[in-house]
Amino acid sequence: MSWDELVAGALVGTARRPPAIPAAEPGSALGDVLAAIDPTDAEGAVLTAGAVLGLYRQAGVRLPADNGPPPPASPPEVRPHCSEAAAYRLDVMLAGRFRPVLEEWLGLVAGSGRLVPPDRLPGLLQTASTSPALRPGAAEVMGERGRWLANLNPVWAWAAGGAEADDAGTWATGSAAARRLLLGRIRATDPGVARELLVSTWATETPEDRAAFLAVLATGLSMDDEPFLEAALDDRRKEVRLAAAGLLWRLPESRLAGRMAERARPLVRISRRRVESILPDSVDEATVRDGVVVKPPAGTGERAWWFHQLVAATPLKTWPDSPDSLVVRADPLLKGAWAAAAARQRDEAWALALLDTDDVDEPALLEAVPHQRAVEVTTERVARLGLTPAVVDLLVHCPPPWGPELSGAAVDRLGVTVRRQGRPDSDAVLLRARLADLGVRLDPSVAGAAAAELADHAPWWSDVVGWFLDLLTFRAEMREELPS
Repeated sequence: MSWDELVAGALVGTARRPPAIPAAEPGSALGDVLAAIDPTDAEGAVLTAGAVLGLYRQAGVRLPADNGPPPPASPPEVRPHCSEAAAYRLDVMLAGRFRPVLEEWLGLVAGSGRLVPPDRLPGLLQTASTSPALRPGAAEVMGERGRWLANLNPVWAWAAGGAEADDAGTWATGSAAARRLLLGRIRATDPGVARELLVSTWATETPEDRAAFLAVLATGLSMDDEPFLEAALDDRRKEVRLAAAGLLWRLPESRLAGRMAERARPLVRISRRRVESILPDSVDEATVRDGVVVKPPAGTGERAWWFHQLVAATPLKTWPDSPDSLVVRADPLLKGAWAAAAARQRDEAWALALLDTDDVDEPALLEAVPHQRAVEVTTERVARLGLTPAVVDLLVHCPPPWGPELSGAAVDRLGVTVRRQGRPDSDAVLLRARLADLGVRLDPSVAGAAAAELADHAPWWSDVVGWFLDLLTFRAEMREELPS
């Protein structure tokens, strides 16, 4: 009887299938243990056999002999390794504590011109293998030794490439993760070369890879990409078509944008006093091809959902008046669609006009305005409204660095919330759940002020406040150890 059969019997239940204890080689240590199990206690026999075999499967496997020649040695490093103190921070994060700060730590190491010590590379490679967002940062600091190690383990294949690697070979035979990393690196420096590389193998890519590769094209997106993306609207798979449409919605000069403008113009009635929404009665197949999703999300009306998508995909230059003048006269549904369009098209004038109103919930607008203006808007909202769920959403979309002023305002309002006695309201419950989002973004220089401001907190906050303050201190010390 095999391990799989034992598991199958346990799932069926001993009442329906009497247990049969697996046998092993007579006289072996495993065989002696299994033979000693009492088969009259059916449930106990299954559990005991499962425990013994489970441990054996983890620790009792004899490694296969490898009589081949050893791999060639790793090329020498040209950059120094980070300090042992900085490496200890990595140990803490790889063990699970303060893991959300790992991406920041990788950026600090890269900015200091240093590398991860060799003995920490396996842990970093393994962690980044299960967290794709960490891979670009990890690839920057693993050096020649890290790429050498990655070539020895298929799970780490995404890291096998490098600036000096054989890009053609990686693209032709590398893993999906390694190819995405390569495409992203090339796209960041030469968008046209990256697009042509993707075009060269597009017909043979899997649907999942086609959709994932299109997401990489968001970096450096331009009208040079438009013909390829327009053709991708006819892909057989829905996820590929939607990915292509989402990128074309960001290009106001694209053919898709022109088609959307024709559909949206009759849906917006502009008068001297008001700008009103006119909901569409239906959507046709051509509209669906251009990325409009027919089924609305829960809680949203079907026609309102179609309207939102059509207007959000329309070039903002379509509307014949200034953003300030139109926004103050528009109804909430129209403002929401314009906000989505302004965020996608990175239109600063429209984004500023919409941010000046309190009834637009589109945090991504901050990414369309200059950094200093984004910080000013966010600071004002935090100081005036407190850390409501909508303001916290705005906060986490504010591009870094935040600086002491915004960070101080957030800490002040957090102090007001955590000192409030009695049963927490729903806003406090949501804030508690998102405290880590704030902790990884605040300027670490406010750690001392935060400790004083949050000292007198309600008991309900004790565990998370302690973790939050430890996180800020950890980040402050991390930056001292890794100056740029």
